[in-house]
Amino acid sequence: MRVGRLTGKLVRESRARSIIKICQSCNKESSRLGTLNEEQGSFLLQTFLSGFLAGLFSKIGADALFDWWKDRVERSAFRKAFRSEIVVATENLERNRLEFLPHAVWDSAAYSGALRLFTADQRIRLSRVYFGVSNFNYEATRCRDLGEDSRREPPGERKNLIDAAWKRATENTKAMGNNFLKTLRKLLDEDWLKV
Repeated sequence: MRVGRLTGKLVRESRARSIIKICQSCNKESSRLGTLNEEQGSFLLQTFLSGFLAGLFSKIGADALFDWWKDRVERSAFRKAFRSEIVVATENLERNRLEFLPHAVWDSAAYSGALRLFTADQRIRLSRVYFGVSNFNYEATRCRDLGEDSRREPPGERKNLIDAAWKRATENTKAMGNNFLKTLRKLLDEDWLKV
């Protein structure tokens, strides 16, 4: 029985030694393979990063190109709308009546931030024109209010004063409209506003 135990012990020790030798040889092999894996890993990392960066820069470039194109289309649409609104204002002023001048496109562009699509000089010109539109509309409203006051007032001294004020305000507003008409025509002749 003792021999069997010794033999079994020797066999186990022999197996343990051979397992240790196998593990040592595996460690040597894995360390050699690990060096290859680092080189391969470096190559793979470079390949991944170059592909990733190329994709990233392509995406950024595509986004910039799309934004440029979208801004160009939007600028063109607003330019057409501004021109249309200024043509309507010109027609209203040519009739030499106290009709309100449109300003919806200006309001839309100002509130939406679309004025950023135009150069600083163009924004200044448009803001001056629409400031004139605002002034004309204010004066036209004032004239209409005086006209309403005149219609409601019974004949007498007060009505005569209101009528005189109404006449002066109407003449001044029409003169202002005629001067403003020149400004609008000059703006319509500018190249950047032509469709």
